[in-house]
Amino acid sequence: MNRGRSIFNVSVLLSMVFLWSSVGSAGVIEEVTSYFKPASGALIAIHGDDYLINMDASSGVMVGDLLSIVTPGEKLVDPASGAILGSLDTVKGVLKVTKVRSGFSHARPLGAILAAQKGDSVRRYQNLTAIFRDQQGTGLRLYGQLVSDLPGLEWQGAHTVRKTIDTPSESPDERAQLTFLLNDKTLIVSDSEGQVLRSFPVVDHLPAVSDVPVYPPTQPISSSKLITDPGSQSAVAWDPLLQNNHAQVAYAADYPGFLTLGEFPGIVMMADFASAGGQLFVAGSDGSDLNVFGIKERMEPVASEKNQNQGKIHAVAWWLPEVAGPLYLAVTASSIKGSSSSITAETIFTSSVYRFSDGHLTPLANNLPYMLGTFDRDGDGNKEALLGQRFDLETIYGPVRELKLENGSLDDTEPTFELPLNFPVQGSLFADLTGDGKAETIYTRKGILYVISNGRLQYESTRQMGGSLSRLTYDVNPGQADALFTSIAFEVPQVAADIDGDGQLELIAVSTDSSAFSAPGLVPGGGESWLSVIKYQKGRFVKGTLGEKLENPIQGLTVNKRNALVVLSRQDSILGRQGQSHLLALPLAP
Repeated sequence: MNRGRSIFNVSVLLSMVFLWSSVGSAGVIEEVTSYFKPASGALIAIHGDDYLINMDASSGVMVGDLLSIVTPGEKLVDPASGAILGSLDTVKGVLKVTKVRSGFSHARPLGAILAAQKGDSVRRYQNLTAIFRDQQGTGLRLYGQLVSDLPGLEWQGAHTVRKTIDTPSESPDERAQLTFLLNDKTLIVSDSEGQVLRSFPVVDHLPAVSDVPVYPPTQPISSSKLITDPGSQSAVAWDPLLQNNHAQVAYAADYPGFLTLGEFPGIVMMADFASAGGQLFVAGSDGSDLNVFGIKERMEPVASEKNQNQGKIHAVAWWLPEVAGPLYLAVTASSIKGSSSSITAETIFTSSVYRFSDGHLTPLANNLPYMLGTFDRDGDGNKEALLGQRFDLETIYGPVRELKLENGSLDDTEPTFELPLNFPVQGSLFADLTGDGKAETIYTRKGILYVISNGRLQYESTRQMGGSLSRLTYDVNPGQADALFTSIAFEVPQVAADIDGDGQLELIAVSTDSSAFSAPGLVPGGGESWLSVIKYQKGRFVKGTLGEKLENPIQGLTVNKRNALVVLSRQDSILGRQGQSHLLALPLAP
């Protein structure tokens, strides 16, 4: 879904189109319109991922409500009558209410929020995308009344679906913020996370109508194809449910299977690749030890090092601040501050940077209070930028600093480039995917991949993006008797490469069966994984797959001219670091 978009509200026209009788659904329509009654307010404060709004129960707000953050735009006036037809509003993002207090409420972001600020207008159940899904094929009149009576929603159409599909997360239309699912007895409304907001019993169900047109059938996207609509010029994710004609672009069909290049000494929780002096290296960690291997026809051990700080390693990333200089390895690690037999202690980050030369890892800096990530900002294929991000117990992703090498030591400064709000330095990438000479910002959070360009969200994937064995479980309330634990994942960064030889970069990213990570740390192995390919084509982003599905999670990824290389890990124990990891190569077609 493309937030930061312009919306043309034409409630008058919609009311004219859908003025027909629907006696059988009158009761449910009254209940629906009453429940989704719009209300407006404003943002009063933003603290990380906690948004405060000046609306409470007296405004009709309740926990679970969806609110759009909107900047009012130009009003559209009929030159003949002078009537206001609508307005060009800009939606900055969507919030979900988490707590209602007297006089104000708390809310959290539901996806990306772009440039929101204190005083912005907030609207309850307005300017949200909505889709109607009908399991009976008889709900067109009900859909027409919903569109007429809820004109503040951006309706995406009505579709017949199979009865086996019960939640938005199981089909591509999950990008809609509201899904209205009609079965034989109930109208069920859920949000984009699959959470049911309300169910409305349909007592007098609509009879079948012979002249009602058949909706386009739901067709799942093939895992081996990129689907694109050749007629669109909009740079947003395309939903095949909303289109009738499309072309197919195949990637997976031309590639053979993965080849095994070697086995690591144990399980690898995170790995990263880099080239230096004509040699390709891979660094990996099992959470405690660091190991570096050289890769030619096979992988060979080069260096090994124990974590210099107490705690657990979560991520590794190669850093090349100067093209002619040595490689450095940025290691993200955490530890527990203090201890107690009855009360949990605070989680802090104690990361490190190592200099890699002559087959040795030499510590450069220890106990850095950051999560670390490295990035290629100039597009030469080398990660010359090192970013450090503060860890916030409540919002997770705190302020970002840029770390630079000055006279043999690290110096942190303000970033020399703009970053979107809530940008995570883990699982992120800068790359020019559209070919306009400007790098897009790409990152994965909570199973969704985002592409942002010029401050606007250009692409938002469905779920199943990312998925990692490297996770941190921590107490949000350290030192308190009522411990509240949550988990975050350290995702494998995406890779940008021209894999089809057309001169334009494609985005290659890890995808995983999200159900395997619904209970973090409780599922040995971690479920199936695969490589997704996202390409900017004819004015929009399309998505496909590269190679076949793998039985275990991918914990490292790179692409060179000949191969896509992945580190595949299987966790045998949910309590320790036992497991196996292999380096696999997927040959690319010439």
